[in-house]
Amino acid sequence: MTYKAIILDMDGTLVNTERLWKDAERALLAAYDRTYDTVIHADFLGLAVTDFIPAVQHAYDLKHIDTKELEDNLENRVRALLETDAKPTDGAIDLINYIVEQAISCAIASNSSHGIIQATLRHQRWADPITKRYSADDVPNAKPAPDLFLYAAEQLNTEPQDCIVIEDSLNGVKAAVSAGMTCLAVPDFELSDINTFKALTPHIFESLTEALPFIQQHT
Repeated sequence: MTYKAIILDMDGTLVNTERLWKDAERALLAAYDRTYDTVIHADFLGLAVTDFIPAVQHAYDLKHIDTKELEDNLENRVRALLETDAKPTDGAIDLINYIVEQAISCAIASNSSHGIIQATLRHQRWADPITKRYSADDVPNAKPAPDLFLYAAEQLNTEPQDCIVIEDSLNGVKAAVSAGMTCLAVPDFELSDINTFKALTPHIFESLTEALPFIQQHT
């Protein structure tokens, strides 16, 4: 099959920011005398901040802290880390170059806010050609709901079944599959249970470098 469009997640997929987020989350919890629990956070990977913070409030007994205060606190910590520590993932630059060379319709669809998308990509000049950038802010429901990917496909004037989605998180893969799209998963093998990904998609790769031949064959 030949696909007409590629929709890219950002955090952890194009830019190696998941560990930055975790560092910010650890610092946030420490500020309220809570200790980060890896097991608890395994289910939170890929969630939008608006969904993540209520989950954290419940899991860590922080319901007495204002939700907006926690959201702003976390995003400010993330922004500070993005200024110096954000790096492209393995194969990201080659993938974007291929997309540009082949003039493939493409968009970024991230659960992050537009502000965080801008802050993340500001110093990643290789990503400049991908000008269509959509946020969970643009749709009623963030990933794992399919809304964001369906919105991106609509903006690209492409049917869902004609789209490849590239994702690193289980919540993102769930969203892509629910949207009726072919999803290539590039999970962090240290943080993820690969069997949970295998239950959703047969297309699992260790990096974008490994995924690129599939993309070249099908676009």
